[in-house]
This record gives sequence, C-alpha cells and structure tokens, in this order.
Amino acid sequence: MFLFGVITSVLCLILVIFSGFIYNILIGEGDHKLVLIIVLISVPFVVTYSLIEAFLRSLQEINMIVKVSIISNIISTLIFIPLIYFYGMLGVAIYLLCFGFLPFSVFIFLNKKRFLNFFVKTKDNLEKYHLNRIYKIGVVSLFSSLLHQGVLILIRRFIINNYGLVEMGVYQSVLSVSVNFFAVIYIFFSTYTLPKISGYKDNSSIVTELNDNFRFLLFIIIPLVAILYTYREFIIFIFFSKEFSKASELLLFQLIGDIFRTSAALFGLWLIPKMKIIQLFMIDFTFNLLLYILPVFLLNYVDKNLYTIPISYMISFFIHFILFFIYSVYFLKFKFDKKTLETLLYSIAFLIICLFISYYFKNIGYYISILILTVWFILIVKKDEKMKLFRLLIRKNIIK
Repeated sequence: MFLFGVITSVLCLILVIFSGFIYNILIGEGDHKLVLIIVLISVPFVVTYSLIEAFLRSLQEINMIVKVSIISNIISTLIFIPLIYFYGMLGVAIYLLCFGFLPFSVFIFLNKKRFLNFFVKTKDNLEKYHLNRIYKIGVVSLFSSLLHQGVLILIRRFIINNYGLVEMGVYQSVLSVSVNFFAVIYIFFSTYTLPKISGYKDNSSIVTELNDNFRFLLFIIIPLVAILYTYREFIIFIFFSKEFSKASELLLFQLIGDIFRTSAALFGLWLIPKMKIIQLFMIDFTFNLLLYILPVFLLNYVDKNLYTIPISYMISFFIHFILFFIYSVYFLKFKFDKKTLETLLYSIAFLIICLFISYYFKNIGYYISILILTVWFILIVKKDEKMKLFRLLIRKNIIK
C-alpha cells in the first residue's frame, strides 16, 4: 500500500509540474489552472483510502467503513454550499480536495492508536492468495476510476467549448445532485451488499441476494427520484441559487440515468468476489467510451442544446446496466423472482405517471406525487412487511 501511495504521489507531482500544459489540452481557454492543481493534489489521498477500504472489507470491518463514510460525507456536504457561494469555481476545487482528503483523515482520526501498525497487522492476517486478489481488484478499480474521471474532465471541456463556462456550472449542479443524494445507496452496496455476496459460494444464493437488494433499491430510489424531480426547483434553489434555476430543467434525464446507474452498480457487484476482472473492466470501458462519444454525436447530428449531456448520461448508464444484467443472466442464470418482478412493474408504471404529471402539470404535481407514492407503497409492500414496519415504528415510539 505504501508503494501505491508513493507511485501515485510521484505521478501527481509530475502532473502538477506540467499542469499548465495539461490545462491547455483539457480546458483550453480560461484562468483556472489553480483549480486543476488543487484537484490533482487530492488524488493520492483518494487512492490511499481506496486501498485502505479494500483491506477493511477483507477484514470484515464494515462498521469502520460506515463510520468513515458517514462522517466524511456529512462534513463535505456541510462545507459544499459555503465554498460554492463564496469562492465559485475555486470552491468546487477545494470541495473536491476535501472530498478526497476527508475519508483518509477521518480514518486516521478513528484509528490513531493503531494506524502505524495497521498495515503490518493487515498483511499478517491475510494469506498471499487473498493479498493478490485484493491487489488485482484494487488496480483494476483504480484504473477504472481514473478512466471515468478522465472522461468526466473531457466532458467538462466539451461543455465549456460548446456551451460556455456558465452552462458548465449549470450542469455541475445537476451532477452534484446525483452524487450527493445517491451517495447513501453506494455506501449501502459497498458496506452491506458486497461483503454479503462475497460470502456466498453458490450462484443461486447470489441470485436471491440480488433480487432482495434490487427490490430494496426500488423502495429507496423510486420515491427519491419522484421527490427530487417533483420539487426540483426548490431543491436547486436551496442547495445552489436562483442563478442555477436552469439546472432543474435538466434533472429528468439525469435522474432516470441515476436509476440505471444504481442498478448497474448492484448487478456489477458480484463480478468482484467472482474475480471477473476482465469482464468488469470491459463493461466499464464500454460505458466510459459511450459517455464520451454520445455528447459529440448528439451535438453534431441531433441537437445543440445542453440537454444532450444528461441524455448521454442516461443512455450510457442504461447500456452499462444492460451489459451487467445480461452477463448476470448468462453466468448466474439470474431471473427476477415473482415479488421483485411485481415491484419492478408497479414501480415503472407509477414513476412514469408521477414524472408525467410533474413535467406537464408542475403545480398539481406537488400534491399528486405524494398521493401516487402512497398508493405505490401500499400496493408493493406485502402484508407481513407492513406488520414488521408497524412493529418497528412502535418499538421506536414513533407511533403508539
């Protein structure tokens, strides 16, 4: 792990030295070289903590991962708005630095008594076979992450060159909604679903777990997407400002894309413990290629509106999900069980109705959407699940 940290730090130092040249290639016009340097400085911390998290998962220290994730996300969310408000583009860069630095810092704070010997003990507790698996997964995950971040940088430059810096800021606010509001789902996948799937040896158990998790995902993401889109103008105004009001118009395709994004993340999890590294990388590579090519294609042959970016986001993640799903059907013999399929069909139908009303009848949608979600919840939650929820609410003294 120390070696990865040193290599990453050296590479980042080289990139900082040549940051002027890199900035001209990636961004072109503008005076935001300092922003690029700040973002580059955050990379070694992101890489180091990513490897630490891999070791924590291997040691089943899930509580530690959850603590670090929750604390760092709360702090980064609290500082995000003031940084954007007072420092603008520089504030975004400082936020990205904090977002990379915080998990590493929180981990050290929570483990200050055993931090120095953590890696030695970790290495002693793991067999060489497991260490090799961790390093393979770590390297592929790191490369995929760098590839995705590189594509996002190219997309940002594409937006700046074709739409301008103001439009870049508008789309960045849309992207921030995706990253921050859906972060809890990815934390759940990494801290609960992945360790549980990793413990299964037979494919049928993995299929059952995927069904249960996909149904749980629908319980979370359908209301979240419906509420975010219905009250989109209020959310953009509260978390950003009225200058970003145009962002509310772009949220529809972005949020639909997030449904596919979280679904792809779920169906791609089992490839990690099964060591389907090549397949995982190829699917991720295809997705990132589409994410970069589609905006160029849509701009030149379909429309020159900024809508092309969230539409590309939606299509790319749809293909990403479909590829993972097809491979799951092929390798795991995956199929939806009756309960999950019923939940999926109801969810699609009710979400379409909710989005349709909120798009064409915005004022009515503020009230109708809640009613639609209530009916949806009553239909998909089974009697035994309602009883369990009722007993839980009584134990928590929420109802009497």
